[in-house]
Amino acid sequence: MGVKATKKSLRPISTILFSILLLLSAALFLVSNNSQLFLYLSDFSAVFLNLAATLALTYAAYWAFKNHRKNYKAWVILSIGQFSFLLADIIYLFEDVFLNMPTYPSIADIFFLSFYPLFIIGLLLMFRPIKINLKISIDVLVTLSSAFLIFYFFVFAPTIQLNNGDVITALLSVSYLFLDIFLLTVIVSLLMSKNKFQMQTRLFFFSCAMFFQIFADLFFAAHISTVSSMDYWFSTVLYLTTYVFIMLAAISFFREVYVDSQYLILYKSIKKQHNLISYFPLFLVIFTYGLLLYSKTPSIPLLWGVGVIVVLVVIRQLISIYEIKKAEESLKKSLNEKEIMLKEIHHRVKNNLQIVSSLISLQSNNVSSEEDLELFKKSRDRIKSMSMIHENLYQSDNLAQINFNNYLQTMTQQLLVSYDLHGKLDYNLDCDDVYLGIETAIPCGLLVNEIISNSMKHAFPEGESGLITVQLKSLPDKYQLIISDNGVGLPENLDLKNCNSLGLQLVQNLSKQINGELDIKNNQGTQFKIEFNELEYKERF
Repeated sequence: MGVKATKKSLRPISTILFSILLLLSAALFLVSNNSQLFLYLSDFSAVFLNLAATLALTYAAYWAFKNHRKNYKAWVILSIGQFSFLLADIIYLFEDVFLNMPTYPSIADIFFLSFYPLFIIGLLLMFRPIKINLKISIDVLVTLSSAFLIFYFFVFAPTIQLNNGDVITALLSVSYLFLDIFLLTVIVSLLMSKNKFQMQTRLFFFSCAMFFQIFADLFFAAHISTVSSMDYWFSTVLYLTTYVFIMLAAISFFREVYVDSQYLILYKSIKKQHNLISYFPLFLVIFTYGLLLYSKTPSIPLLWGVGVIVVLVVIRQLISIYEIKKAEESLKKSLNEKEIMLKEIHHRVKNNLQIVSSLISLQSNNVSSEEDLELFKKSRDRIKSMSMIHENLYQSDNLAQINFNNYLQTMTQQLLVSYDLHGKLDYNLDCDDVYLGIETAIPCGLLVNEIISNSMKHAFPEGESGLITVQLKSLPDKYQLIISDNGVGLPENLDLKNCNSLGLQLVQNLSKQINGELDIKNNQGTQFKIEFNELEYKERF
């Protein structure tokens, strides 16, 4: 089986069980030509392995009572269900060996049919609490109804003809198939909703058991009237394999082992492709509708069955529409909560930056050197330029971008006040309605702050009047920022690449940060032209 354990290994036990299954299969094959001996051996083999499965489930219930009281009742019900199956096999054995009477249909079928509801109840108790999804329930109903019609069309009706109209025998055969599919649907649904390896392991073995049970019942129903020795041998081996997987499910519980993930990869891939699975009922509906087209004279049960399925599909679509609307409302509510949270974050960042700016201002009161005081002032203005970005964001309806035109207007006025040039210096803003994301806005804001501050401090010595112009244009494939003044200009011998001015170094570095092209002209004043594209947001997580 290739099983990996957490505490104990399941490999030795699985090897022994499948070796016993192989030996019994070989023995049955060797005596398949002797119908009487084959019948006795197959019945004894079924009782033997069924008894072993019942004992395994019973011990699992005992172990749960001692160690895992929550699942105790579930394992008790599962063991009772398997015991019901065991009684049915014993009745078949008694009828074949001692009474030598036909065994199909038989009183044993009552115990066989009792197995299914008991097993379903046990599984639901084991994996409680269970959240019922109405849409999934409709999918199950559509799937089962479609499967029933398919079985009716391909199995039930032909079986009745093969049995000369024996409806009871054919109905029992199809009932087993229907109940097998229903139980498998419950198991797979639980498997899709559980993430713990221990739970997945039990459900994995139970689902394997039901797969073999379905194939066995399907094979038996299809050959019920024309059964040969090889047909009987093959269906018997399938039934015996079912008991082995039920034993493994119980043993994996009380030995606390789990299947290696490579053996559950199919289930995990199905779970990830849940949207793809949701189309399966639609496929079955199309298939059953095709039966109407295939059948020239469709029977009344087939017509009614397809009608019921169509109604179920309509109900499912109405539920889907309701769930979509509900999800949209939930998404809007969640989005609104996140917007409020982001605004609060920007507000707090702005407040923290203002506190830092205020601390710098307070500290500058103790500075006597003009040169040092100027450094404090520049640091404060840089922090304010970043603070304004966050202020604009939390005040805006758009948390992703800010109106940079409004930002430049506010920054310029604050710098005029900071340098005590309000009314002494004119400025002209010629900006398009440009919105920039925070990735671009912060370095661009610092860049504008450096250039304007430099102009206010150096371009107009001795309080001369002048004009500072700021232009921001939105070109077809980029933005163009031009900041110019009509002051004295930069020194003619200034080497921009090797200058010691922190402000000019920042201008060059910030231009590179926004992937901009910087062009400086020194003619009747100074002009800084930066052409750049907005930076894309980089995911941090």
